[in-house]
Amino acid sequence: MPSAELPKKERQLAGACLVIFAVGILCANAVSIRLTTGYFPPPFGQAPSTDRLEISGIRVPKLARIPIIRLKRLWDRNASLSAFEEKGRKSRAPVPSATAVAMNASEIFSGKHHGELPDVVVTVVESWGVAQDASLRKAMVEPYLEPELLAKYQVFQGSVPFYGATVAGEARELCGNEIGYYLIRAPASDLQGCLPKRLASLGYYRIAAHGMSGLMFNRLIWYRTLGFQEIWFQEQFEKQGLRNCASAFLGTCDAEIAAWIGRRLETDTSRPKLIHWMTLNSHLPVPVPSYLRDGAPCTADIGLEPHTALCSWYQLIENVHQSVAQLAAGPLGRPTIFVVVGDHAPPFGDPDLRDRFSQSDVPYVVLVPRSEVAQSKMMMAHNAANPGVRLGRSQRQGP
Repeated sequence: MPSAELPKKERQLAGACLVIFAVGILCANAVSIRLTTGYFPPPFGQAPSTDRLEISGIRVPKLARIPIIRLKRLWDRNASLSAFEEKGRKSRAPVPSATAVAMNASEIFSGKHHGELPDVVVTVVESWGVAQDASLRKAMVEPYLEPELLAKYQVFQGSVPFYGATVAGEARELCGNEIGYYLIRAPASDLQGCLPKRLASLGYYRIAAHGMSGLMFNRLIWYRTLGFQEIWFQEQFEKQGLRNCASAFLGTCDAEIAAWIGRRLETDTSRPKLIHWMTLNSHLPVPVPSYLRDGAPCTADIGLEPHTALCSWYQLIENVHQSVAQLAAGPLGRPTIFVVVGDHAPPFGDPDLRDRFSQSDVPYVVLVPRSEVAQSKMMMAHNAANPGVRLGRSQRQGP
């Protein structure tokens, strides 16, 4: 109403209502951003443009925004994601995956498997890419080459092509095709060939875990649609007493989730399990220095300098590898297959850092209990599953 048509007292009331309404909208928006991303938006809704975050500033709430700018960015992002989604809806071409290597090697689906079905743990590691430097590549997988692990598992290393971002990496490993971002909206009828549904037919119990909120990329919904019976996110892990770690996203510490998986594998032996774990803490930008008290040393012989973004990235991903290796070496209720694979190359903003990684492939490590298959059968299964994937005899570990 024009102010001249309102009595003075009503004008003051209307003004107060507008102020309260505006504050309420801003607060609701801030809460929604915090729930979906794990942190409040920096000024004007812009994402951090650097590869590093100062650890002291990660937990500082910030609320400064221009709605129209953020809305424009949201439109642009949705348009880009919609293009990926449309491609995934139309194209289901198979793609090589580390999970296919493990499944074929263990012969779980062949009907030839004898004895107790193994548990399967698929760990998709955020931003783990193939380093161009051979010394850095070797250093990152050293936790899997300990004698006690080699005595227990056949350890295979290789690489597979990646496409898209994190959700596409999960789709590659769980569905083995180009469904990509369409996975978020796909109906259950389009996901029958994915790993959770296939293992369900063999009596597997399916669990998915991620240290962020289930609202992030709607995992709360599509994990269920994929066929997972239990889904665990930050909220559930907090109730279990698991600690949070401050990084680009505030979420459950990766090492804490690895230990939680170990407890499930050790105590729950009534039926075989599939556990899908999407890690979180190595998401860029990374905190510099990293929050790890005993992080892997960054030395010149592997091309790293302390207190750099690349050093923090290495320490956070190496923390996952050490946690998984410790888990694999520990007490397990059943023979267990471990798949550890990157989702995409680390998206460093610095071109020089990006150039230190392959922009087409991501690495993987597959651990298969020696009781599951003979070594020669492992090699044959790997070549049959991924004929174009690089894996040589020199990359096999163990006698």
